[in-house]
Order: sequence, then structure tokens, then C-alpha cells
Amino acid sequence: MWFTVKEVFTILGCTLITSACGVGNQTSPWQYGVEARISPAIITADSGHLSLHATVAYARYFLGGIDGEHDEVINIGGQIRFIPGESREGFWVSLEPSYARRKTVVDDPAVADPADEGSTNGWSFSALGGLPLMNGRVASVSGYVALGIVKFGGTGPNLRVGFDIQPEFLRR
Repeated sequence: MWFTVKEVFTILGCTLITSACGVGNQTSPWQYGVEARISPAIITADSGHLSLHATVAYARYFLGGIDGEHDEVINIGGQIRFIPGESREGFWVSLEPSYARRKTVVDDPAVADPADEGSTNGWSFSALGGLPLMNGRVASVSGYVALGIVKFGGTGPNLRVGFDIQPEFLRR
């Protein structure tokens, strides 16, 4: 499936404006949206090469999907990050399991079935890879890509592209 020009600019714009941009498949049709994610390091080990991060995220999927509806998803979980090599400033990889709660909202009852509105519990599991873009005195910024699966009744792929900002006072 190819993206339209509007979808590409929306995805790129969301990536530049928010902490992350989400692209996901919640059930059957692809949905696209924006996501704000907080994932501070809470424990580090192995001289800064291994860290544990708490994660909380809110996503709103408003492009694609079923006409007349949008989905809102909250994720709560954690990440285990590993920085291979000598430096603690290099490429990192991570695994992220999380509890997820999806809420489907019917925006236009003339197009979508109001019976589809409601909330569903589920889960998400993703693998992430990040590359430092900027290391400053106040914060470090990495670009990242995450690929995983989500389950809300049906199972589907989940893709995220975005920025990870770690304030220096939270880096241990």
C-alpha cells in the first residue's frame, strides 16, 4: 500500500512537532496518527550501557481506519535499552512491552456505526532502534524506529517513527 502525498506530509510533520509519530494497524485497516510518549530512564547498569525506562504514551489515530471514527490509545509499560560498543552515546536497541487501552470514538454517526464506540484492553510489544542526533548539556535527542505488534481483539503490526528526548537530569 502506497501513501498519498498528504499522508506523507502529515506523518513527517507529526514527527517533527511531537515527541513521536505513530503509524499502526489496530485491527484490520491501517490507521495513522500522532503520539506523545514519555520514557525516562529510571535505572542504569553496566556503566550506562543498559537502562530500564518507564513508558507512558497517548496516541490519537485519525487518518485511515474506518470512516467516521478515530481511535485513542494509552500505553503503560517499560523499555529495556542496550547500547552496544565502548561508548554510552551510540546506537541503542530496546524492547518495550506495554499494557494498552484503546478507545474508539464515532465522530460521524451517519458514516460509522455508533455501536462501534467503546474501549478495549490489549497489549503491545515492540523492538526499537535509536541513533543519537544531538547530545547537549540539557538533554540528548535520538531518532528512533519501533516495529512491533498490538492486540485488541485482533492482532496487527505497529510502526512508530519519532524522537526520544532524555533530559540530562534523568540520565543516570
